Formats: sequence, structure tokens, C-alpha cells
Amino acid sequence: MISSSFRRRIDATFAASALRHRGFAAFFAASSISNAASWMQNVTVAALLYDLTESATWLGLVTLAWLVPAAPITPFAGVLSDRFDRRKILLATQTLQMSVAFGLLALYAADAITPRLLLVNSLLTGLATGFQTSTWQAYVPSLVPQADLMDAVRLNSLQFTMARLLGPAAATIVVSRWGAGAAIGANAVTYLLVMAALVAFNPQRQQHLAVDQHPLAALRDGARYVNARAPLRIAAILGLMTSFLGQPIQHISAAISAEVFHRASNDNAVMFTVLGIGSVVAGVFGNRTQRWLGRDGQMVFAMSMYCASIMLVLVSDVFWVGLVGYFCSGMAHISAAMVLNQVVQSESSEEYRGRAMSFYVLGILSGIPLGAFVFGAVADFVGIRAALAVDLAALLGLMGWAYAGRRLRALRPSTVVVAS
Repeated sequence: MISSSFRRRIDATFAASALRHRGFAAFFAASSISNAASWMQNVTVAALLYDLTESATWLGLVTLAWLVPAAPITPFAGVLSDRFDRRKILLATQTLQMSVAFGLLALYAADAITPRLLLVNSLLTGLATGFQTSTWQAYVPSLVPQADLMDAVRLNSLQFTMARLLGPAAATIVVSRWGAGAAIGANAVTYLLVMAALVAFNPQRQQHLAVDQHPLAALRDGARYVNARAPLRIAAILGLMTSFLGQPIQHISAAISAEVFHRASNDNAVMFTVLGIGSVVAGVFGNRTQRWLGRDGQMVFAMSMYCASIMLVLVSDVFWVGLVGYFCSGMAHISAAMVLNQVVQSESSEEYRGRAMSFYVLGILSGIPLGAFVFGAVADFVGIRAALAVDLAALLGLMGWAYAGRRLRALRPSTVVVAS
């Protein structure tokens, strides 16, 4: 028998009050499966691309191509998210992403995949991502009452993290048994699950549509709103910089597997699986860690874990040491995402939520592909280890900027500082 005190401790750790609401629970489950399938495709396609090119620059370039449409679209997507039905926007973007995935499957079946076609595929995915991401983040709070908002935000971050664990783990099985086409096809089909959840359940809270403004005026208004509030401003900056400096090793993992650890390029699936385990551990215990450290302390922990992850990959060519590094990277990613998402959601009014999320998301969407491209290009020029050393030095500089200037204090709850 499990003691009542032990059960209470478990409940406190894994508390998920948002899952009591059927609409959120269905959306959470469908999103978890679909995003896991997306990660299964991501690691599979990265291995295919590296086998075709044997170039870290190409890995970074295809990731960068994702940014080309996403970056200019994302701020305006925040405006759309505040003015139009978010559920309809998500249905449209899911349909586009499903079509792109089926198109990639057709190319694979015809043995017609080339690096340039994967570049085009990344461009189309970035187009959908630019419209979708801030809308997705702004839609989640509408599925639960205000009392469960922070729990819904935590679980939304956790499901993206679970996807990083389950997707690459599934890829190692699916690709070995049925080939890369099965991974791509599974991803295409699972978009239907999210679409079904969107159609089947209505939001609990009505969306407050922004007043009718010209899109540029609405965008400027949103930018002033974010800039005038230190928590939102610092969250956007840290989202950009931690993505740019902390996550490149995740997105050129196929090259690191081959060149640093002398393994097959598709062993990047193992690395992503371990990264996912670290993410899930950080996500599950994130609430308790935040109570101990506070939001600012948890952000310091996240940046420290990013530094540790890069250092471990830098200092050794032993695969299991690198896996520990990827575990730390997973912990860093979800720890930072939970803090920054909570800050943006809790410090934004409903009227500005879509635009506030769009500026934060823009930092993430820009930082990841830019970091991957710059890191990949530097790695091809001077070697991966030298690129890792430069990246580590830059991350330490970011920590100094954030900590010495006491900027992390803006992340604490109920901190509102309006710029003059």
C-alpha cells in the first residue's frame, strides 16, 4: 500500500489540474503524439541530409531556411492571433503542414529527395510555423479557466518536451524496421489528431478580439507594449540568445555524431532520445525546482546546464559522455522554456497575448536556425571542437550580462517595470 503522505508528495510533483478539462486533455494528447511524430521525422530527415551531403553547413542551412518565411511572418501572426479566431488559424496551419509532410513522403517514395528539395520543404514548414507558433501558445490558455492557466502553460511546455523524447526513440525503431518513409508518413497522418481535437472541443474562455486597427499600427502597439514591460522584454531577449547559443548542438547532432563521436549519423536519434529524457525530468520536477530557486534562479540553472552540455561534448569523444551532455541540454531547454513561457503568459493581458507571444516566439524561431547555421558554418571552417569552444565562451558572456546587470529579477512573479 502507498502511504497517504507519499501519495500527496507524488500529487504535488505531478500536479496536472489542467488535465481535468476535457478540451485541454484532448488537445494535450493529440499535440503530444503529433509533435513526437514531427521529431521522429526531424531526426530521420537530418540523418538523410547528412548522408547526402556530409556537411554540417547543409544541416544548418536547411534549419536556417525554416527561418526565412517564419521570421517576417511571426510578428504579423501575433496581430492575426489577436484579431481572428485562433482555432481557425491553427486548423489552416495544421492542414498546410500535413500537406507538406505528404509531399515529402511522395518524394521519398519516388527516390527523388535531394538537399535542395529538403531546403524547399524546410521553407514551406517555416511558412506554417510562422503563422502557427504564437497562435498556438495564445490558444492554450483559452482551454482552461484562469485558475489553471499556469498548469496549462507548464503542461504545454512538457508535451513539446515529451515529443523530443518519444519522437527520436520511435525513430530508432521505425526507421530500422520500416525505413525513413514510415517515419515521414506517420508524421503526416498525426496532424489529423490535432485537427480533430480542435474541431471537437470549444475553448472555455472567449477570445477578446483586438479593436480594428491597421496591421502595422497593431504591430507597433504590440511592440511598445512588450518593450514597456521589463519581464516581457527580458523574456524575449533571453529566448533569442539561449536559442541561438544553447541549441545549435541539438540541430547539427548528425554531424556531431559522425565527426566527434565517430558514430553513424543516424545515432543522432539516440542523442535526441537522451536529450528528451533530460527535458522530461526537468519538466516533471519544474514546479518544485521553481519553488526552491524562483524563476530567476531557475533561469540561471538553465543557462548553467546549457554550458555544461556544450562543455561535455567539447572535452570528450566518448559517446556516453556526449549523451550526458545532451541530457543536460534537454534539462536546460525545458527549464528555460517553462520560465520564459510563464513570464510571457502571466504578464500579458488577453488583448495583447498574441502579439506578446509573437515577439517572444520570434526570438526562439530566429535563434534556433541562425545558431544552427552559424555553428555549422564555423564548424566546417575551423572544426566542431573549436566551434564548441566559441559557443561556450559566448554563453558564459550571456550569463554574465544577465546576472551582473540584475536583469533576471524582472522574471520574478508580479514584477512590472514600465520603461520611461
